[in-house]
Amino acid sequence: ALSQRLREAVEEAESLRESLGAAEASSSEQLLAGTERRTQLETGLAKCRAELRSAEERGRRAERELDQAHAECQELLNGATSRDDRVEVAQALLEGRLRSLQDQLDASRADLEAARSNEEQLRQQAIEAEARCGDFRRSAAAWEEERQMASETDEGREKALEEELNRLRSADAADEARRTEAVASALTRASTAETK
Repeated sequence: ALSQRLREAVEEAESLRESLGAAEASSSEQLLAGTERRTQLETGLAKCRAELRSAEERGRRAERELDQAHAECQELLNGATSRDDRVEVAQALLEGRLRSLQDQLDASRADLEAARSNEEQLRQQAIEAEARCGDFRRSAAAWEEERQMASETDEGREKALEEELNRLRSADAADEARRTEAVASALTRASTAETK
């Protein structure tokens, strides 16, 4: 019965080790996936920031060109002494250019706003990914601590059961020796009685 208990305890300890090993492997996989996702988000965030800088530069360039076109238009209007056909044509061309530049500026501002929004989303996702990685690390540490404690407990139980088994075996051997001695003594007494 004791050896059966010992086997069951050993099997239970082995099952617990396997379960903890599987949990540790799962935690490691989740941590790896979280780290890869965070790296992807950081790469996307860096790209988004580069696009944001490019959009800002396009916006500044469009604003400069628009200011220059306004200045040219004003200079043309101020320098004109008479409204002849050439001035009207030049003014129409400048107004068309102004409209085009204004459209470019509006588009650039829209791109800039979209890039800023995208950057904020990616930044938030990166923060969340980092938080998940932290959770995975803490879970892995907790599982490792639990595995270590379970292993120590199992080793203690196995040792106690082994000691109990050895004690019972020794007691059984001592009982067997006493029985053998008692039988031998009884046989001796019987033989002596017959001789008399």
